Amino acid sequence: MKKTGAIVIPMIITLAILAGLETGLRLTGFQPAGAAHFSMKFFAPDPNLGFRAYKNARWYFDTTPHGAMVQRIFGTTDSHGYRPTLQNAACHDCPYIVTIGDSVTFGAESPDDSTFPEYIARVLHTHNKDYKILNVSFRGWSTIQGALALKEIDFHGKKVDYVVYTVLPNDFIENIKPMYNLPAPIAKYENNHITIKPPIFDEKFKQMNLKWRIENSMRRFSSTTFIWKWSGKQLIGEYDLLPKIPTDDSAYRGISSKDLEKFQDILKLAFADTPEAHVAQQVFGHEIRDIAETSKNIGAKLLVLPCVLGPFSTAKHGEEFRELLQLNFAEYAALMEDWQRYNAAVKNIALDNGAAYLDVGSNVFAGMSYRDYVAVPNDWHFSVAANEKFGTRVAEKVLTLSK
Repeated sequence: MKKTGAIVIPMIITLAILAGLETGLRLTGFQPAGAAHFSMKFFAPDPNLGFRAYKNARWYFDTTPHGAMVQRIFGTTDSHGYRPTLQNAACHDCPYIVTIGDSVTFGAESPDDSTFPEYIARVLHTHNKDYKILNVSFRGWSTIQGALALKEIDFHGKKVDYVVYTVLPNDFIENIKPMYNLPAPIAKYENNHITIKPPIFDEKFKQMNLKWRIENSMRRFSSTTFIWKWSGKQLIGEYDLLPKIPTDDSAYRGISSKDLEKFQDILKLAFADTPEAHVAQQVFGHEIRDIAETSKNIGAKLLVLPCVLGPFSTAKHGEEFRELLQLNFAEYAALMEDWQRYNAAVKNIALDNGAAYLDVGSNVFAGMSYRDYVAVPNDWHFSVAANEKFGTRVAEKVLTLSK
């Protein structure tokens, strides 16, 4: 009897302590079971890259495909913190295509099999060209972070044919100034010399990182998680009620005149003749040259890919976009002109620094409305339908290169 008491009492005390700890954590806002909504919590510190996606992470994202009923999607990262390779994953002899970039390439708003890099491999497969995609990207990454991440990869002697870098306008500013208050390597151009400052982790970022680690452990090991799974009840984020997301015209008018002006200022960094633009252009060219050299060292060709600005090439959908943003004709014309000059500048810098420019054309999303193109209102990120169109066009361009 004494032996039983000696075992039972410590067990009860331990369980009580664990229950108290979990209760306290839940009261402070930690969610113990299921998948978390994709947010800044998924930004893990990295001493070389500044930040990256957590390894073996899982999240959900609520989207409105075609501006209609809300659909919850789930996404994951693999053991390296990249979106998993699905197409031809078991193929040992398939060559690689490495895609580097930021949020559009990472595709947090899309399931694992529906990012645009996965569509590239899927379309190529239908043409008897089997590739494995390695999606080396994360939200907010600059050209510098893509260049550094590419150098870290050990392909173990595997064949790599192409490195595809999708350029977004904010890459120019992120190379020389931090955004989102995230620690990141920043380049400085001075006296014809490029220096890269290592990332600095402030207290806010460290606290965010610690909170994510605690929450992630709770999702895996908390008593609530085990009890809910054992009882068959719904897990947080898995099957709970979907939120109501408005999809009327006003929901898509998330860009104020101030935001639009800021966006155009970022575009102009690629072609303007100002001190800041000069630094941005020099740093961008330097990093393209670095990526091209790394690509050459692994036997691959670097393809610089422009990110097309939505379904605005046709008169019908261009007019829809203009009205949604509440721009007058002059403002819309100025935006389109800046976008064209930006793409021309990216092309010239790519060609001047050892890369090939993969011109996908301006009509990639012809026939799509803005609702079809975006994953959710008030956001520029691709929907699954847009990923498919974009990935298909890139695959078609790659096929022409391999003939």
